[in-house]
Amino acid sequence: MQGTISRWRSRTGSAALTDQKLLATGLYLDLPMTEQAELVVDATVYLNGNGTGSPNTGTGFAAAVGYRYGFIAPYVAYDYFQSSGCDAGSLSPSELDVCRAGVDTANSRNFKRGVNLFFNKT
Repeated sequence: MQGTISRWRSRTGSAALTDQKLLATGLYLDLPMTEQAELVVDATVYLNGNGTGSPNTGTGFAAAVGYRYGFIAPYVAYDYFQSSGCDAGSLSPSELDVCRAGVDTANSRNFKRGVNLFFNKT
């Protein structure tokens, strides 16, 4: 299964507000191998825009892979975000330095691993 979503909100009422833009696409796969086993893959890529100087403007992706056998399902996952909220064309060099110092605080790389347990309630 694959899907795409987009969102755009224009400034309204106040000069302090910025345009908001979001574009994301994802893929989800649940592939049964047998009645007791399945492979699950989930991946999403997104572009997020919240205006110049916003730490939440940037590019990211999230991915997870798991394999269930019986009631146990180990998985690994990785999340990535790189902020890009400083527009060098509209800022002075000193403003750009200040912007970059704040914007880069939102960058993240997170690796996770774990185990899901499935319980049959019948």
